[in-house]
Amino acid sequence: GFKVVAFTIPPFTSSTTDAKELQRTVLNTMIRYSSSLWDYMVDIDYLMDNGQNQSQFVDGLHLNNTNQQN
Repeated sequence: GFKVVAFTIPPFTSSTTDAKELQRTVLNTMIRYSSSLWDYMVDIDYLMDNGQNQSQFVDGLHLNNTNQQN
């Protein structure tokens, strides 16, 4: 056996359009409420404060390692 892990899509802070944001939001909602399709779900969108903290990103898409613990 194997386990299936689903991840929500994190926010983008650069080069996003309203249409892309709507698609991301709809897909994240589907991921959150379709829990019978996987064993575990990691809500990256929630953990990233929905993109409100701009200091978490290097370039608007990729996370930095500022808060990384050794």
